[in-house]
Amino acid sequence: MSELQGALAEELDRDPTFEGDATLLAAFFIAGYSATLVETARRRIAGEPATTVGQDHRARLDRLFTALRNGVGPAS
Repeated sequence: MSELQGALAEELDRDPTFEGDATLLAAFFIAGYSATLVETARRRIAGEPATTVGQDHRARLDRLFTALRNGVGPAS
């Protein structure tokens, strides 16, 4: 477990309103954010415009948070 993932899991464990699996949620969050960040960096290095890449980055983060909140499955 990475230091960041461990810190997030500890914070979730301390949150009295959080009732889920802190270790699992922290792992999913770190993995999802890492994938988003790497893709954003790859696109910027390739010369894509910052505004386009930034909008896509925010949209991917929104999808990540939705998936973490609601699960992953087909759109209804």
